[in-house]
Amino acid sequence: MRTKSHSIIYVPVKGARSVKLPVILLPDGVRFYEALHWTVERFDDSLSVTTLKKQNEAIGAFVDFFHVLKNEPAVTPELLRALIKEFREVRLAGCQDLGWKPVAPGTSEREIEYLSLFFDHCADAFGYLPVNAADEVATDAMSYRDRLRENKKASIRRKGLLGYLWKKTAAGSGKSASRPVRGRQGVPRGANNYKSFPPHKVASLIESCHSIRDVMVFILLFYGGVRSSEVCHFLVSDISPFPDPKTGEAIVTLAHPVYGWIDYHRKADGKGVRHAQRQTYLLEEYGMTPRNLLSPDDPMQAGWKGMTYEDKGYRSTVHWSRPDMGILFYELHKRYMAVRAKTGTKHPYYFVNIDPSHSRSSYGQPMKLKSLRDRFHDACLRVGLTPGRDNGINPHGARHFYGFFLANVLRVSKEMAQRFLHHGSIDSTDVYYNLTAAVARDELLKAFEDASSNPDNPLTQPLKLKAK
Repeated sequence: MRTKSHSIIYVPVKGARSVKLPVILLPDGVRFYEALHWTVERFDDSLSVTTLKKQNEAIGAFVDFFHVLKNEPAVTPELLRALIKEFREVRLAGCQDLGWKPVAPGTSEREIEYLSLFFDHCADAFGYLPVNAADEVATDAMSYRDRLRENKKASIRRKGLLGYLWKKTAAGSGKSASRPVRGRQGVPRGANNYKSFPPHKVASLIESCHSIRDVMVFILLFYGGVRSSEVCHFLVSDISPFPDPKTGEAIVTLAHPVYGWIDYHRKADGKGVRHAQRQTYLLEEYGMTPRNLLSPDDPMQAGWKGMTYEDKGYRSTVHWSRPDMGILFYELHKRYMAVRAKTGTKHPYYFVNIDPSHSRSSYGQPMKLKSLRDRFHDACLRVGLTPGRDNGINPHGARHFYGFFLANVLRVSKEMAQRFLHHGSIDSTDVYYNLTAAVARDELLKAFEDASSNPDNPLTQPLKLKAK
């Protein structure tokens, strides 16, 4: 059984309907003020409640490690860095005293990243010990505004629960610290980190579906590269009633569930078309909260990882890797809308429960993320596959298949794949853009043939050996 010295409660946010933020309670039952301060700041920066929950769980695990396993030692900058390093090793190996099972390397690295950012926040906001390398700057060189900020920190240091991490001798020396952000060492990449859904099983998986809705969801996952959580945020207006005039493909919009702009007719007065953010639209028209802002324990909650948007309205477009699948999606869309209308639903979400025999109470309600995963799991079993987190046989493995298809079948450049996957960094695309050995060699041979076509290129001319 896991040994804990902390607990996490969820507190409603004033003025935000159905939104609850995680709050860590320390062994004495007092709230972890610094963690709460960081959580509120991250929430204001539009992080999802799910991500905030994971970050607080990482901090809570470190609290257990610090209080139970290490017995609250007096902290110095060097010891704090050593403790974080030891914490990582304990998480990877597991700990019987704390009831911890070994975690995956990727999970450990994310926890260390969260802790690094958290302690950086504590250092910046409250003047506590920095975890990362420090470059000292004389207080005399500070601006007047910076000195005022330092004075405000001083009062918080005396009240903060991490006040013992602030080294008074450093403050007395008239120096402050500005630190570079420490880079996170990632998990080595290779064949074992490739998580694409088995390519030869995609067609049979989609064909095994018994529901028109599930077929459409799977087409979006495999051939639109859409994340499973993003599927749950689609509104009816995100699927254009008309296909692309050139290709006949469905035109599908991906938009931020909170800040994405939408045009709609107000039910209250029916005056013209209003242009507003989705959070305003959902609240005014349906009394609903964007699903990424719901509490993690709400069954309707669905996260939002973010993306590179294609316009100022925080909107992007689904790029079909196979045009015929985009055309098929549009044809299914026309049929699906007739089925959806029979549910009599009173909300704007596109994908709903269309099976009254499965659950009468949820008939016509927005599709849950758990339901999507369960349907995917069932389809995998029907085609003889065993679902798992590490073998690619899961909904996110479909997005990796999308990257596999772009790289190995269409052979588009990595820069184009980055655009189609809506990644902000090419480093994110590297995880999905995995060329097979056969395709890589084929591309190499083609490149050599092109270079060899120039007879004046001395670097590609055949060797003339003189050996006897």
